[in-house]
Amino acid sequence: SCAVAWWGVEARDLARASGSRGVMSELIDRIRSNERAGVVVDRLSGGARVSSVWAKAAAEGQALVLTVSVVMFSLMGVLMGSMHAALEDTLVDFSADLPENLLAMVGGGDMSTPEGWYQLETFGLMAPIAVTLVAAVAGTRALAGEEHDRTMGLLLANPISRQRIVVEKLAALITHTTAVGVSIFAGVVGGSLLGGLDMSVANIGAASLQVTLLGVMFGALALAVSAATGDVRAGTVGTVGVFATAYTFNSIFAVADELDGWKRLSPFDWYLSGDPLNNGIDSASVGLFVGFSALFVVAAVALFDRRDLRRG
Repeated sequence: SCAVAWWGVEARDLARASGSRGVMSELIDRIRSNERAGVVVDRLSGGARVSSVWAKAAAEGQALVLTVSVVMFSLMGVLMGSMHAALEDTLVDFSADLPENLLAMVGGGDMSTPEGWYQLETFGLMAPIAVTLVAAVAGTRALAGEEHDRTMGLLLANPISRQRIVVEKLAALITHTTAVGVSIFAGVVGGSLLGGLDMSVANIGAASLQVTLLGVMFGALALAVSAATGDVRAGTVGTVGVFATAYTFNSIFAVADELDGWKRLSPFDWYLSGDPLNNGIDSASVGLFVGFSALFVVAAVALFDRRDLRRG
């Protein structure tokens, strides 16, 4: 094989390939010379100038957002409605046999009702994981990722401030997380319609909004850690660690009556304690999510503005 490869390179007429490339380059140059076609070619080929940090950041995470959104819409949304409709009688008996404390550890809810079923199967754990995954990746890659890839210098070479970079990266993070939240909402609404579950669309929207805000808050935390350290690993480990700790403590608080007063320390209690699928939006929880997200963003701006990026 090596001998054939050696002979092929030595014998092949490379000038012919070079010539074809020259023809293609000449063709592209002619297209560029046309006023209308040139604009299209320039947009497709891209350029070194950064006109929108938000657009750049939003484009970088499209694959992950699309994958998570499809899974949440189809498997954890539409499919769950059909499953509940098919297994309704079985779920009534099964729910009666399960200990209440066990159900509380995974989000709580009565599986015999559509709202309880979706809270246990989708909103209890899978939806928070989905939105936090997307938000944390966006938050970590926003600043630390640019430094890791050694593209931060090129980004800052443009006439934009550090504060603007943080704000536009945050906007991309919110866009990604909202896309997943909308897919969850659409999937659950579709599952309710397909299974004839007659769930409240407004309440589904409330639960989807609150889980989206939960993800944005963890994403803002990742952004702050990323701004402080310039380290992708630190941002990822820190955010995942806080998420896992908050969920674990919320599960413990749910089954330990003597710790009931500590429940409000966990973001998961803010998210689910008001039972949004049955009762609608909880304004206090929304306020807590928005407040902590704003606090983390302010910290990210201050830390990133003061840190010496050359050391990173």
